[in-house]
Amino acid sequence: MRLSVVITLFFLVVSVIYDVNPLLIPVMQAIDQKSLDLKFKFRGPRTPKSKIVIVTADEKAFQTFGQWPFDRGTVFAPLLTKVCGFEPKAFGLDIVWTDPESRMPLGVKKAIGQMLGPKASSLEDVIVKNSGDSLLRKAVENCKGRLVMGYALIPDKQGGLPEAEFLKRLNYVVEANNTLDTRVRGEPKYGRYIGDPEANVDFYSVAETGLMNLPSITPPNTAQGFFNNEADNDGNYRRGLLFYKAGEFFYPSLTLRMASKAMSPGDKRPKLFIQPDEPAKGKSQVVRLEIITQEELKRVPTDNRGQAIVNFRGPNNMFPNVSMSDVLDSKDYVEYETYNVAGSLEHHKVTKIELFKDALVLFGVTAIGLYDIRPRPFDPSASGVENHASILENIVNDD
Repeated sequence: MRLSVVITLFFLVVSVIYDVNPLLIPVMQAIDQKSLDLKFKFRGPRTPKSKIVIVTADEKAFQTFGQWPFDRGTVFAPLLTKVCGFEPKAFGLDIVWTDPESRMPLGVKKAIGQMLGPKASSLEDVIVKNSGDSLLRKAVENCKGRLVMGYALIPDKQGGLPEAEFLKRLNYVVEANNTLDTRVRGEPKYGRYIGDPEANVDFYSVAETGLMNLPSITPPNTAQGFFNNEADNDGNYRRGLLFYKAGEFFYPSLTLRMASKAMSPGDKRPKLFIQPDEPAKGKSQVVRLEIITQEELKRVPTDNRGQAIVNFRGPNNMFPNVSMSDVLDSKDYVEYETYNVAGSLEHHKVTKIELFKDALVLFGVTAIGLYDIRPRPFDPSASGVENHASILENIVNDD
């Protein structure tokens, strides 16, 4: 009898500690994570419920366009123009343009100026108007009603923009209405890490810097969302991070921003409600996230850390993956392969308008070497953009 009581109390204490901070019980955390992986493998692949298409910078694109990064004026600008011309519901970019494009070397410009003589005064104006950044900005402007640009937020001061430049560009995102409509009760103290004992809200994704898009290529009121997610301690990705805090505002993920653009009349901002833990007042912490749709306030399930376990559909290529080189060629159709629920590949050949019309489209890098690898339960070499597709598909389907 005493032994059973001791065992029961032991597991009760372990369970409470694990709920507060999983990192303190690494064995239980590993069991929890691996059991989730097994559940997915036993369940098997499932057919996606929404029309989501991934445009890839794959090996074929590298053979066509050369080394990375591809030219903004002759590759990315035409890609945005072409995809948006097919009228997708939203087009999200898992890429960020942080620095200005390299222009003509000074020595070359000087030599051309000498050749032009009196006409050399107009050379700089011609270069600027025909630069990749200028052409990309025009494409973004024309695609703005459907486009969601990506950026990265970073929880420490390492690896991002200098503070002054970061705050300047972050303010540009705020001015474009790319924050959550947030209501906070009480006085929240957000965590510095998982299970921070001093916090009264479990949420701890607070950015100190980031990699933001150049204002010069980002017209006013352009939709933007961050594309980073956080891996579990074993390096696998099982959860989607839906919002981040920087300064006084909360910012939506790329997928949440795409979902709101596609589903919300007038592209209204998603709503976030936060209630800190206040035992003295008899109140427990609440973190609630919602999208305003035509019919209702659509609840987006999230835990108190702003994360949600992703209901992955399967391995890579559950969603159509189409090379950007095929999108940009002169043919009116594309060919691709997707996995079915039996685990075999199916070949498809469809017109581009049929593929992209009313679709949710994501762009990302999948080429070996620059591969954005984000392992998940179904696939140890999963691409990050496929994970974004899974999160987006979950949000729009309440699944």
